[in-house]
Amino acid sequence: MKDLSNQKVQHILTERLDYLRFPVFEEFGVIAIDAIKGRQNLSYVGSGEDDNFRALCAELDIDYEKLVRIDKQIHSNICCRVDDFRAKLTDCDCLITNTPGVSLVTREADCIPILIFDPVHHVIANVHSGWRGTVKHIVKNAVATMEREYESLPRDLIVALLPSIGMDHFVVRDDVRLPFLQEFENVPIKVINNGEYLLDAVSCVKEDLMKAGVLAQNVYDSDICATCEADQINSCRGGAGTMRNAALICIKD
Repeated sequence: MKDLSNQKVQHILTERLDYLRFPVFEEFGVIAIDAIKGRQNLSYVGSGEDDNFRALCAELDIDYEKLVRIDKQIHSNICCRVDDFRAKLTDCDCLITNTPGVSLVTREADCIPILIFDPVHHVIANVHSGWRGTVKHIVKNAVATMEREYESLPRDLIVALLPSIGMDHFVVRDDVRLPFLQEFENVPIKVINNGEYLLDAVSCVKEDLMKAGVLAQNVYDSDICATCEADQINSCRGGAGTMRNAALICIKD
């Protein structure tokens, strides 16, 4: 299979599972990865998710018991502060904590996973940004929540954009196109035909990050289209069905 590594991402292959790693976080003692379908055809939701997460935690040398997952992601702009890893969280799409050893997880298959780290105040966030969450400016809300709850400054934040559906595969109609045009100043769009368009949602996330005060040089885009790489990354439009990847971030304790 194709090596997905590039200047910002390392593609790690193990016997049990495959994942993508962002080395820029490691100098700060932060793990930031995307656990993908890989050669093993894994999903991080469903009947096998616990076994797969246990294997992932063993590979990363992190505590499975301190893994925080959202029971139900609802394509919102709701951010939840995590003070207790035993809390059961649902009906939100962003997790934030400053507690070392706690791993924050979201699940995606085409939606945009966003990992954020504040190296000054040692705060992390994991954002699930589907098209609805993007239009609702969830990433701006995540930055604002970090600032309000932990005194993070946007200019200090390091942000990773994990693989998601690329513009060449994100076919939309007016029910999606028009909300983007209403909410964003610059929306890359290409006309196809019969009322269909190609739309670049990642560019809109970057626009929000810049408006929130995040520095462009601190945004690390994987530049990987999940749909183009659907043989290795779960992608709904690539035929994944209910299978999902798992974005994870953790401050090592």
